Amino acid sequence: MKSLISSHLEDCIIDRFHLSQLVTRSLNQTRIKLMNRYDTSNSEDKKIYRKLKAYWKLLLKNKTDLSDFDYRYHRLFNGQKSSRGIIDYFMTLDVEFKETYELAQQLLIALQHKNFPAYQSLIQTKKPFVSSQLKRSLKILNKHLLAIENSFKYKDSNGHLGGINNKIKVIKRISFGYRNFSNFRNRILLGFNHKRIAPNS
Repeated sequence: MKSLISSHLEDCIIDRFHLSQLVTRSLNQTRIKLMNRYDTSNSEDKKIYRKLKAYWKLLLKNKTDLSDFDYRYHRLFNGQKSSRGIIDYFMTLDVEFKETYELAQQLLIALQHKNFPAYQSLIQTKKPFVSSQLKRSLKILNKHLLAIENSFKYKDSNGHLGGINNKIKVIKRISFGYRNFSNFRNRILLGFNHKRIAPNS
């Protein structure tokens, strides 16, 4: 039975999008936890709270895409700041958040470059200062390492199937449901440029 399960796992491929999503979600949850600490009546704390709330997308951006030289005016900082400068500021707020951000970025870069040995090392090396949210995600990743390794080796993904499912859900939602399943099936097939099927077929 164990050999059957292990052989099944060896054939699995986890979609790389979901690997990235799991890590970025953990990072975002850590940001929210830190942000809520600054949700006080103190005016200085409120400024930090607003910054963490306003620049959440920047924190989830790939570190390699940040700029040191493109300075722009940011109202919350009352001056010119580069995207990397904003991230560097956030890194000074909390050790746990900094460690969580750095590890999340390293995982995303290893995934981007399909460097499985580095990815595996990052998952399995103990990181005492990262957030509980990311630690939970690391346990999940470590549990599915065999399938993750396959996603690094092969180009296959369930992204196309996910797109089909999403389109079917949209069709169902905008039509407020179908009484007749044959009509619903025909509408889906028409949406994917297939020939209509007769109701009795």
